[in-house]
Amino acid sequence: MLSKKKGIIVLSLMLLVAVMAGCSGDSTTTELIEGVEGPDQVIVGVESDEFVATGETGSSYIWEVAGANMGIFTAPNDANTKFIPSEEAAQYGTVNISVMINNTEKNLPSIEVLKNESKTEYAEGTFHAIVTTSDKKREGYIAAGTIGPLALEEAKNPYMVKADNRGLIIDQKEFDRDGRFYDVQDIAHWGLGDSYYLIGYGEVSSGFYKSFVLKLNNKMEIEEEYNPEDEDSQEDQVTTKVYLRSGIVSTHVFTSDYIVAVGNYDDGETVLPYITKINIADGSDKEDYYFLNEKDTTLSNPYYNLESIVETDDGYIAVGYTGNSRNDSDGILLTLNSDFQIKTLETDFGSKLYKIKEVSQEIKNNKNVEFVVVGDNGYIAEVDSNGNIANSTKLESGLVFRDVIVDGTDYVVVGEEDKEQGVVVKIKSGSSNYTYKQNYGRYLYGVAKATDNDYLLAGHSADENSYVVKVDSNLEVVKRVKE
Repeated sequence: MLSKKKGIIVLSLMLLVAVMAGCSGDSTTTELIEGVEGPDQVIVGVESDEFVATGETGSSYIWEVAGANMGIFTAPNDANTKFIPSEEAAQYGTVNISVMINNTEKNLPSIEVLKNESKTEYAEGTFHAIVTTSDKKREGYIAAGTIGPLALEEAKNPYMVKADNRGLIIDQKEFDRDGRFYDVQDIAHWGLGDSYYLIGYGEVSSGFYKSFVLKLNNKMEIEEEYNPEDEDSQEDQVTTKVYLRSGIVSTHVFTSDYIVAVGNYDDGETVLPYITKINIADGSDKEDYYFLNEKDTTLSNPYYNLESIVETDDGYIAVGYTGNSRNDSDGILLTLNSDFQIKTLETDFGSKLYKIKEVSQEIKNNKNVEFVVVGDNGYIAEVDSNGNIANSTKLESGLVFRDVIVDGTDYVVVGEEDKEQGVVVKIKSGSSNYTYKQNYGRYLYGVAKATDNDYLLAGHSADENSYVVKVDSNLEVVKRVKE
């Protein structure tokens, strides 16, 4: 089910060792055929990364592209050359390149031609999250979600793409796992380097779902896998469904760092809010995870779902929704102490809540708030460290906000509008009037600030392919290669 075009909760723990030793191979140039290396994607009107042919000393070289007016080579008779595809090549979507080495022809696989506009469709499916990367050789992003048809009854696997800032693929990975997997729901990023944690869930047998946390190295290979609900002491509690939807990496100076992730858990009677805590240093240590299963007036509804969590000075704040069912639900905000015991619970929102993020120091300095939360009905609010809501507003009933980033005193929010198209909105802190609104694709789930200060938006296109759009401060699509 890989990309038609050659095409997690991710939490990224980046080690200095990985930067020094693991990042040097992070490149969009690959071996295309024996003796020839180069990019498998090129951009219209822009010099490509280098194509390199290796022959015996003194060899002659002739680079050619099939078809008239498809593009030119910068050095058609050298071992090393770059290719500049034409607008006509973009209409075909691919070009066929060959090189003659001492009169021996080597035909390369088809090279994909991308337009010089930063909208990229990858595989059939969707991205649920995106995070920027600052690796030694290449700055860019990782987007993660699913591969396969979006219809609920269709099988799908977790899928991720690592790309540079131009949207050219560095690596892509479909996780060939047993059973039916829904998606990797979220990504968070910490540190520098290229070691990653992906968090999500999947169906492993009929009606049985498991959450998972995967640690990947810079080659997108699984180094560790944690299944929180497999803990022996909790084995009898795992009956039907366990989901993880988001998480953070909690860092400590004198003790081990750990992952804190949230979702929900079906015990056969009630769908409960679920939080898991995993020691990063020792993944087998899964004793510190928690089911919030207090069946009293504190948690009295039949359905709960936690979508996002942040760490405070003395505990956590988690948001999501609760009610009679997934469709008949309202927002929920929990403040928790460091042992995940509930301190306060707020449900008076009138909107499901999907994401909570820490605000900038600039906003903290001017207001007594620490976080921003977003949800459906265009809901956006600022939150203090005790979970108290300030400056809440609902922009439009047709807007569903799924993710937010903080850029100075601006909030950049993505989601869906009127169940028809992906939307990105830019709004000032504490304001009820948004400055910009643009529509891209069918649904946008994730947003990140690119290393070149543009914004990265992730979701799926109108054609239901996983999709990344890069926009500027006015939310207009930028070129892949800036002039």
